[in-house]
Amino acid sequence: MRLIVFGSGSIAKQHQKNLNELNYEVVSIRERETISFLTSNELIPKDDLCVICTSTYLHDEIVYLLCKKEIPFYCEKPFLLKKQSLEIYEDLKFKKTLKKSCIGFNLRYHPGLQALKDIIKKHKCKDLSFEINVCSDVTTWRQNRPIEELYSLDDSRGGGALSELSHELDYATFIFGELEVEYVSSISDPWLGRVDGSSKILLKSDRNIHGCISVNIISPILNRFISISAKDLYLNLNLVSGKLTGEIYKEIINEEFIFDRNESLKQSLFNFIKFNKGQTNIEPVNQVYKCTLSSKVINEAYNRIAL
Repeated sequence: MRLIVFGSGSIAKQHQKNLNELNYEVVSIRERETISFLTSNELIPKDDLCVICTSTYLHDEIVYLLCKKEIPFYCEKPFLLKKQSLEIYEDLKFKKTLKKSCIGFNLRYHPGLQALKDIIKKHKCKDLSFEINVCSDVTTWRQNRPIEELYSLDDSRGGGALSELSHELDYATFIFGELEVEYVSSISDPWLGRVDGSSKILLKSDRNIHGCISVNIISPILNRFISISAKDLYLNLNLVSGKLTGEIYKEIINEEFIFDRNESLKQSLFNFIKFNKGQTNIEPVNQVYKCTLSSKVINEAYNRIAL
């Protein structure tokens, strides 16, 4: 089994490093060579797996080509941003490949978010509200590159706050289930070009769940949290510090969770590999069909951005 990694950016290099440590055979394909590689007559052995780490705007075409070749893939987030691309979920001839594929929503492996999901399920919370907020400074992400070269700030390559910080929309559906996009508001700045520097997304569900997600890539302050309010329940998880505080039926909650980003990347990717090796006790929480709800929410929100 080989792992074919498409892309040569920071996340591609991190995945390659992790794979090399476990002695997997890795084939690296540069982003600009990816489409020509997949459309060539070169056969990809059926036991090979692919890891998509290219710019976001290429994900749709790469996923389609891999589905046609029936090659399972691990695709970095966000998954598919073109509206029509979601039709692959309904295409029965792609079902076999999609069932074996995963999306790089590694925050689903965050023990604090898993704890929140369990609490909501245990207490059968229906009537609740939630707020999710993430603030960061995009210029500090890849300091070895000039600002004008950052694909995160290039709308033609799928950049912007909502796209880059789509983890938040994913783990909202991971915790609360099906959500509907009610409203999207975005702002930009002259130096950002045509990408959203900040977006706010309002969501609701037929279970009387209402939420607001704010994503910001032009903030000088680093912040990332989720708060949940319901009858006899209030919880706040700070994803920077790992602290979960609040109250459930007058019981004080004060816990701390350790989250290692690289360990979550390893777990997310290695579970995908083990799953495809036939290990029946492994069922990745970020398998494509388990991310159907978040894929639709992210796609809908992204296509409602108006600057």
